[in-house]
This record gives sequence, structure tokens and C-alpha cells, in this order.
Amino acid sequence: MKLSRLAYLAFALPFTCHAFDLPFGIGTNTARWSEEVRQPDGSVLILKREAKRQSFGFPLAHRGRPISHSLSYAPLNLSWSADWSGSLISFEIIEGAPYLVLAAQRQGDCEGKKASDFSVKFLKWTGKQWHEIKQQDAPLEQMHHNLYYAYWDNVDSSKDAKGLVTLQKKKDHSDSSFEYRSLAVYLEKSSDTCEVLTRMQGGRVIPPLKK
Repeated sequence: MKLSRLAYLAFALPFTCHAFDLPFGIGTNTARWSEEVRQPDGSVLILKREAKRQSFGFPLAHRGRPISHSLSYAPLNLSWSADWSGSLISFEIIEGAPYLVLAAQRQGDCEGKKASDFSVKFLKWTGKQWHEIKQQDAPLEQMHHNLYYAYWDNVDSSKDAKGLVTLQKKKDHSDSSFEYRSLAVYLEKSSDTCEVLTRMQGGRVIPPLKK
């Protein structure tokens, strides 16, 4: 039995749209939660976080690609949001300055960096907005991996993060996706450098910057 041209298009178009991330009947899932975040001095603050992703992927994946992420901290009237599919690794206030560390998404995020630099973005809050800073200007030795990133369930959106995610919940998570530890140690063990990222994406290796 042969399909007519129109019948074939009706069958194939939705899958083609998914393959190219086209918004053809694709819903959106949103996870919203509050999160306890330990600070270098031992105190704990609470962030408001939100993440969005497509409800399903190509061809028949249970969950679609991540779309965006945001967070806010009311006492300092600061927030961050972006069309960001990568992980958020760290949020800390060090010597009065808030810092946010993001996992790089693509080769372009390493532009202007050394090949040996970690493939992350260091952001510093100046009181009105976030500014990206160089790795050598970040207080890396004082930073920690302290943000939760198991907020999506692999299959069921009703099990996505919600309510208050406590320090204990982060520690007890069954897939060990979170461990509070030195950010420098975490990044060194992961071997996530700009050189590795560019090789994975088929780009040229970024040469070290001149001293």
C-alpha cells in the first residue's frame, strides 16, 4: 500500500520539525523550585529557580531539549535568565560579591579563552547586572559546586523539581548527581576544558593566549 504525497507529508512533517527544533505541536515543560544553597562561610541561602524544556523530542524521546533557565535571589534584588541549555554549577556570595558559574554550551562560549581554561562561564554581579569575568579573576579556590541539576525526571514531567529542594534532598538524591565540593576539584576531575569542548564539537583547538 502506497501513501499519497499528502498522507506522507502529514506523517513525516511532525518528525522533521522535531529534528530541526521547529515548533510544530511541541509543548513546553516548566520546572519551578526553591533551593537551599550552601555558602563558603557555612550559611545557607534560598534561590528561586526555573527551567524550561520541550515536552518531547525527536523522534519519540520522552523529553525534549532544554530551552531556558532562570534564577533569582530576592535579598539582593538580583536575577539571571537566558536561553541556556547547559547546567548551572555554582552560585556563591564571596566577599560581598555574587558569582554565578555556568557550564559552557558550545564552542563559541570559549572564544578568547585558553585551551586549558575550564569550559565554563564565570559571571559576577556588579549591583545592577552580570558581567562575565576571566577564570583567573574568579575566586575559584573559594568556590564550590553547590547547585542542583537533577531537576528533570527522565520520563515523567510530574516528577520534575518543585517546592523546596533542601540540602539534604540534594545530598540524598539517588543518582548522586549532586555533591557539595570544591569547584576547582570538581572541574579538574571532570576534565571539561575548552580544548575538549572544541574537539567534541569538531572545531579547531583554541590556541593559548599570549602572556
